[in-house]
Amino acid sequence: MGIILPSQGSSCKMPPRLEDNWVEGHTNCYAKYWIYPSTAQELGGLIEDVYTARIARAHLINNSNDMMKKNSKCRIQYITH
Repeated sequence: MGIILPSQGSSCKMPPRLEDNWVEGHTNCYAKYWIYPSTAQELGGLIEDVYTARIARAHLINNSNDMMKKNSKCRIQYITH
């Protein structure tokens, strides 16, 4: 699950593992990402979708990239946060 924060606008770049599991249009892929939700109810719906995907879309998982580790280098600013 990826959520684009308002401060990122269109400059957002997905982490490699999220990108590997996302297909434009959200069809036939495991991962999804959205623009920051405007209500708690909208956020709840997104979380529900992701929770259901653990089983319903598990066969679509692609884990060919390494898992992100603590203190990873930012792919936009190229610094460690």
